[in-house]
Amino acid sequence: MTLRHVVMWKLASTDEAERADQAARIKAGLEALPAVIPEILRFEVGVNSLPANEFDVVLVSDFAALRRAPRAREGGVVHPLGRLGPRSGRRRGLNASVPGA
Repeated sequence: MTLRHVVMWKLASTDEAERADQAARIKAGLEALPAVIPEILRFEVGVNSLPANEFDVVLVSDFAALRRAPRAREGGVVHPLGRLGPRSGRRRGLNASVPGA
C-alpha cells in the first residue's frame, strides 16, 4: 500500500514579490527530499501562479508503506528535512492510503 501525503501552505507575507521568493526557496528545499528519503515514490511541488488563490505552495507525495508508520503517525518519526516548510502562515495537510498504487 502507498501513503499519499498532501500539504498546502499559505505564506504570511502580504508582499507578492516576497511571497514569490519564499515559495521558490521552499520549493527548492522540498525538491531535495527525494534524494535523501528513499521511501518517496512520487514527489511534486507546485507554486501558485494565480495570486488570488488561497494557498501559495502545494506538495503531493507518495511513500512506500513504512514498517514504522504507526510511530510516524503518532509523531515519533519526523525526518529533519521534512521541516522545510514555512514557519508562519497557514498549513493544511492530508494523509491517505492509496490502494493498488
